[in-house]
Amino acid sequence: MKKKYALLLCLTLVLFFPACTSTSARETVPEILNVRPDQVTIAWTSLSPYKGVVHYTVAGNDAIRFTAEEPFGETLRHEVVLRGLEPGVSYTYQIGKEGKRYQFRTQPPSSGPFSFVVLSGNSGEALPSLSSEVFDFIVCTESGGSEGTDTLRALRSKTPVFDRLGPDSPYLKGERTPLSKNNASWSLDWGGLRVVFLDAGQDLPPLLQSAAPYAFGIFTSATVFPGFQQNPQHQALVEYNTKNPHRPVVFVLVTGMSLSAMEKDGIHYLGIPTSGESVVLRVDVDVESIRAVSLSHKQDYVLRQPPLGKQRTCGECRRLADRGAYEESIAAYRDFIANNQGHFQVDDAIFSIAEIYDEKLFRFKEAMQWYRRLTTDYPGGTLTPLAEQRLDYLRKYDDFEFLPLQRFERIRKVDYSRKAQRESEQLRLLGEVEGIVEEYPACRLAPVIRLWLANRYRQFSVEKAVAAFRLLRKSFPDAPEAKDVSFEIGAAYYQAERYSDAINALTRALKESPDKKKVIEGQIARSYRNTRRDIFAVACWALLAILMVLALAAKPFGLNMAGAGKILLMFVILTAGLVFAGYLIHEQFDSTGKMVLFAILFALDAALAALVSSSTASKLFDGKLWRAVAGSVLGLLFFAAGFYLIVYYLNVHYLVLVKL
Repeated sequence: MKKKYALLLCLTLVLFFPACTSTSARETVPEILNVRPDQVTIAWTSLSPYKGVVHYTVAGNDAIRFTAEEPFGETLRHEVVLRGLEPGVSYTYQIGKEGKRYQFRTQPPSSGPFSFVVLSGNSGEALPSLSSEVFDFIVCTESGGSEGTDTLRALRSKTPVFDRLGPDSPYLKGERTPLSKNNASWSLDWGGLRVVFLDAGQDLPPLLQSAAPYAFGIFTSATVFPGFQQNPQHQALVEYNTKNPHRPVVFVLVTGMSLSAMEKDGIHYLGIPTSGESVVLRVDVDVESIRAVSLSHKQDYVLRQPPLGKQRTCGECRRLADRGAYEESIAAYRDFIANNQGHFQVDDAIFSIAEIYDEKLFRFKEAMQWYRRLTTDYPGGTLTPLAEQRLDYLRKYDDFEFLPLQRFERIRKVDYSRKAQRESEQLRLLGEVEGIVEEYPACRLAPVIRLWLANRYRQFSVEKAVAAFRLLRKSFPDAPEAKDVSFEIGAAYYQAERYSDAINALTRALKESPDKKKVIEGQIARSYRNTRRDIFAVACWALLAILMVLALAAKPFGLNMAGAGKILLMFVILTAGLVFAGYLIHEQFDSTGKMVLFAILFALDAALAALVSSSTASKLFDGKLWRAVAGSVLGLLFFAAGFYLIVYYLNVHYLVLVKL
């Protein structure tokens, strides 16, 4: 009998400890990827698979909390997308309920200011100078330059890092496109600025073809721009600026040169050394002015000069808008325009009035009037491309006197986010949005509204979400929003743990969305895996029930409690040992309570297995040898079934270790 107890104890330790010790003691620090004005992707890796969840709030406002999770099942590589964010706003986030808190900031609106940092040389030396700086992203002069010692590890949790090849990310390591003359050049849009990372001169023309930014900057090397004075690319930039004065190339940062600056034909050049001491530049970007500040050398460099060499004015107009006094702000801007004819900032005041009418008051007719005034009076202005872009959007949805757009935008941007913690109010608002489509079924905005509704319903009811997706496809089969309906339905079913329905929907999606074949096939495989897990759980419950019935119903009825004292002692010792082992790897548990619960349940499983198996074997078998063999087999079966159920209900991702 003692040998059997020892066997059960060893089995528990063998099965439990690999599941825990195979994971690292610490999670990888998260990284900020794919930052947009309204959404951010947070990525991290783990050595044990699970479903990633991120909790986040507006920085400084912990009263309203939001949650986002991965759409699919457990994985080692986690990507959680936070949607519905406000542009240019700082957010605090944490992974899980008790994770460390980090912070990030979304991209600013197209006319909003921002800053970025350029690192060259030894980034380890540069790191202390960044601790007190506020910036939106980091650019390293050499590809992979920050990955060797990962000195930017702490900064990646709050800001994206780029180099001359693209995102410089340990998470994306191995997925980057190999460097070649055909694909090394790329561009980064941030706010209203497009930064072109130029690897070859012939790559420049297509990268400058965009109507969205108000200005371009170029990040290149001395091999492409060999000198400021006699540069073969300079004349091409001058010709481009002559043809496109409203979105010119305003600065060129050249690596591999001494730290020096010059202005030529309206283009500002700045050299950045790549060897020797570290260089840290903070580049401050606004609509009409850009400057670089060398944090390492305490020098300022002008990269774009504001008109007339003046700073912006009309600060009181902006402050009124920031406080929510929109009508008062518009009145102040109107007074400024009337009293400052010819002032360089009148176009900015016109744009600000249009933006308030558009984004804050949802009075789109007035907004279009002011956008048109800007494009007519200032056709070459820096804000004109932004106004034209917004005019195109408003014209697209101007049917029915803007009423559908007005009601939808007000609910989507204001009312719905304010009711984030009140489910009943959110459902009421979704009903109001449904009413918009029912009242205006032929409006051009209808498919957009249907898609938005379907995605919102996913957090409340899978039936409502699926019905909304199907209605979208039925009502607007040719709309771009209906293209991936089957895939979205499959994802909704998977999120609701209805795996057979998910498999059916995803199988249809394979035919409808061949471009997503790899993702869909992976999701189908995970659905089948989770279905098998559910079947195994039912089988384990059935096995436990059978063994308990045998132990209790076989004559003499009831359990044999002769060795109950030893089993109780085994339970206590095993619980203490497992609690100690769990403490050594406590980072792998959501809480201390869950760690203790694991230990107690595993010890209880082992104790019950010993009690049930010994009782059943003593009733059914006479020989000492047969009792020992039968007791061991029954005990192993009981323990294995109980072990599976404990992991299944508390930490199902451990089942991946045994291919389940």
